[in-house]
Amino acid sequence: MRWYNPTRVSEPHTVTFVLDNKTMTGFAMPFGVASSAQFMSIPPNSNSEPVIIPGKEATKTVVAINSRVYNPTVIDSANNVKILRPNATYLFNGNEKYANSGFLLPKGQDKNYPGSSNTFTVTFQNPGIYRYLCIVHPWMTGEVIVR
Repeated sequence: MRWYNPTRVSEPHTVTFVLDNKTMTGFAMPFGVASSAQFMSIPPNSNSEPVIIPGKEATKTVVAINSRVYNPTVIDSANNVKILRPNATYLFNGNEKYANSGFLLPKGQDKNYPGSSNTFTVTFQNPGIYRYLCIVHPWMTGEVIVR
């Protein structure tokens, strides 16, 4: 099965299989960083700024896009995390707890999100019903039926 983003705007989507509810994750998450960290916009002078939550002076809490949503990622039943390459082709073997396409953008729009993908291809080895969602838009859901 192959997914792609057919829209004309650079709005990302994901194809995310959550087979163990403990592996569900959020799109943007808080992270602690040393207070000496300096953040710069890329590209420079863009109208962007990180969300920094006031807190102790020794650390800052920054809200950032979750890598396990942005990048194609698989977590297996032993909790091994594997980051796939953009435009991944993945063989779904039934050992997965979590499998995510990473950001899918229309071809040509991916330059706004370096390292993102245009396609995600999955081959299912076992029969079953595989439900998925877009973590960016969780009301967007689907299922694959393998006989």
